[in-house]
Amino acid sequence: MHMLSKSKAKFIRSLQLRKYRQKYHKIVVEGIKILNELLDEYPECITTICVQNDWYTQYADSDSTSHEIIRVSEREMQQLTSFKTAPPVLAVVEPFFSHAQLEDVTSGLCLYLDAIRDPGNLGTIFRIADWFGIRSIFLSPDTVEPFNPKVIQSSMASIFRVKWAYAELKDLVSDTELTVLAATMDGKPMSDFGEMKNGLLVLGNESRGVSDEALNIATDCVSISGHMKLGAESLNVAVAAGILCAHFQLMSGES
Repeated sequence: MHMLSKSKAKFIRSLQLRKYRQKYHKIVVEGIKILNELLDEYPECITTICVQNDWYTQYADSDSTSHEIIRVSEREMQQLTSFKTAPPVLAVVEPFFSHAQLEDVTSGLCLYLDAIRDPGNLGTIFRIADWFGIRSIFLSPDTVEPFNPKVIQSSMASIFRVKWAYAELKDLVSDTELTVLAATMDGKPMSDFGEMKNGLLVLGNESRGVSDEALNIATDCVSISGHMKLGAESLNVAVAAGILCAHFQLMSGES
């Protein structure tokens, strides 16, 4: 068992900022479920585990040469966490992910996220893709970073299972005759579209929607019918992602 030093606490807190995650090549994951999954599947990537006193015995046996266990008080954990409520555990992890490849867009349905800025939305979309078996997500350069702590938390570790990469949409479709379907408010009804064996489903920014550049590249536009007269002007982008992914899974005959 190790004690939390001031320098270690400062280092962990610094990882809340992207520039330090990139500088030190480390990220923070928080919460029991995500940490237990990493311990089961990727223990070699964990360098430090901080555990509140009441939970220490559950993780004491996981101490190894690859990572240290630090016992902390609730007050110390509150100083380390990026969330309002301190989690029982958090860990410092070497970031890892599977890199999405250009050929993925011709072998299955992929998502393209166009300037998604909210970490909670991005994490939820990763989780949705994981649930529906969509194995690759491409991100526009101005989409929020997947290793943001709030993205990791809301994805429930799906960012470690779904392949992803930053890419310009034009670079993904430049040399291929590819279906690129943009989700918009005024597109064709979702029911008009059948199975998408491959291609890209483009989901746009929370306030502006799909960019003009992406719309110019898209081969068609799809919309989700609703009763806007009741008051709602639009759907949350993650909700829209879930509905569209469920539709295309149904059209593929999978369940």
